[in-house]
Amino acid sequence: RVETLEMTDGSRLSGRIVASDQQTVTIATNALRPSQTQRVAVSSIRSRSALPISTMPAGLLNAFNAEEVLDLLAYLLSGASPDHEVFR
Repeated sequence: RVETLEMTDGSRLSGRIVASDQQTVTIATNALRPSQTQRVAVSSIRSRSALPISTMPAGLLNAFNAEEVLDLLAYLLSGASPDHEVFR
């Protein structure tokens, strides 16, 4: 899920929180490059809020046929492992 961090300097960061502890929050701000992250000090965060809706485009599955939907579900359930039982 996407969260927005409002910083004490007035700036904002939006993305997926990938790690946090008492001192820092690590956020991936680019969904196309999830390994690129930013670490920010908890003390520099004024507020933190979750996006109330999914970032998935509305109607995305409408373009898929039944077999493609099942393939997508199998992929997600398997964690992308071609050896997973869902592919047997």
